[in-house]
Amino acid sequence: MSIRKLLFFLLLSSFLGGLCSLLGFWWLTQPKNNIRKQIQPENIFASRKVNIKVPDGINFMNASKVALPSVVHIKVKYANRVAANSEEENYEDYGSDGPRRHHSSGSGVIVSEDGYVVTNRHVINNATTIDIILFDKRSYTAELIGTDSSTDLALLKIDENSLPFLKYGNSDEVQIGEWVVAIGNPFDLVSTVTAGIVSAKGRSISLLEDNYSVEAFIQTDAAVNPGNSGGALVNVKGELVGINTAIATQTGFFAGYSFAIPVNLVKKISDDLMNYGESQRGVLGVSGKSVTADIAEKNHLSEVKGVILIGVTSGGVADKSGLKKNDVIIKVDNININNLAELQTEIALKRPGDKMKIIFWRNNKPQTTQVTLLGKNGENMPKKSKKYQKDMKQVLGASMRRITSDEKQKFDIDNGVKILVIGKGKFKDCDFRDGFIITEIKGKQMKNVQDIQKMLQECKEKNLNAVIKGIYPNGTKKECTMAW
Repeated sequence: MSIRKLLFFLLLSSFLGGLCSLLGFWWLTQPKNNIRKQIQPENIFASRKVNIKVPDGINFMNASKVALPSVVHIKVKYANRVAANSEEENYEDYGSDGPRRHHSSGSGVIVSEDGYVVTNRHVINNATTIDIILFDKRSYTAELIGTDSSTDLALLKIDENSLPFLKYGNSDEVQIGEWVVAIGNPFDLVSTVTAGIVSAKGRSISLLEDNYSVEAFIQTDAAVNPGNSGGALVNVKGELVGINTAIATQTGFFAGYSFAIPVNLVKKISDDLMNYGESQRGVLGVSGKSVTADIAEKNHLSEVKGVILIGVTSGGVADKSGLKKNDVIIKVDNININNLAELQTEIALKRPGDKMKIIFWRNNKPQTTQVTLLGKNGENMPKKSKKYQKDMKQVLGASMRRITSDEKQKFDIDNGVKILVIGKGKFKDCDFRDGFIITEIKGKQMKNVQDIQKMLQECKEKNLNAVIKGIYPNGTKKECTMAW
């Protein structure tokens, strides 16, 4: 081989070696995976025509603004006992020899401008003192008007006027999937607002143990915890649709579902307590259970709805109206009855003496009957409780309020109750006029309206004369002996 060819091959080998080295270096420096990089196209959202619109009326700010001033914080005290079934508890010792007082708290809803407050019975049950703190931090000691164990409701009264109160909605019109807002004081966190939707209606959770218990709760997923009991469940308009009462939980804290007493039942029970001192329940005189698929098939029902009667009280209202065992109640006053809880609720909304149209299924066809409900003791009209005190307000015939600090200082008195407006009644018979301040009755100082009502009620029941003393705004003193 000539020298020229040898040099040519050497140069070619050097070139190829260098090229191979460069290619090897490039290959070694590349990532050792086969994942292909995904590039998101630019303006992907701009290329899509998205039109998201919030439905009309969904505005929790407005609902909260309307409802918050009407939801109160309730604090109760118990002496010498553990507060059973109470809300948030804390304990305070008053020395080794003194009584140990137990405190708990919950929520309530103002339902009238003159100071009526609805809450749960279990919030205030067996309390020795019930204090109510308003949204604006004013505090009052409340009077217990009455309770109803069958619905776990209680009605309180504070001595104040011109209060913000929640308007009643209509729980029959509440729809599954509807937005609702829960307002209360969980864990003593005052005026807490949570939101959710209605998950179910007519829900029975075997919470109440009363023989005449009514459970047809509104179920929601709004967060509710200890301290929320007695608080408001409102719709997006800020209307009261329920009283928050219970939660489904294994821990004692919110686990996804809460339950509220429907406002239609709340209104009826609170009206009863306000006007009669106790719940006025109509009794149909039947026992029954919700229709199942087997019962529907056996009775040739087109839907699995209604209540089949498994017992009819002999000589009772239902018996006299022609209802029999195995009849299936499907409507009450043209309202569809889906289950036992709904039937119990419709009956609970009635009072003794009220009429009720019942449509029931028998012999494969619907039939109709009308009943007039009686009370638990057979009464055919509502009756006032013996403990009821409201009739004293009507006897006195006046609106009153506790005097202010300025009035105490001006007239140099420690306590007193001012008559705002006098109507027909005992105060007018005493020739009292508007503005008169009652300072004492039978030698005892009068601190609030409840003191006056209680004292005069006792005098009335014992047929005793009551010497009433007081002062007019111009400084003139006056006294009157009120006879019964």
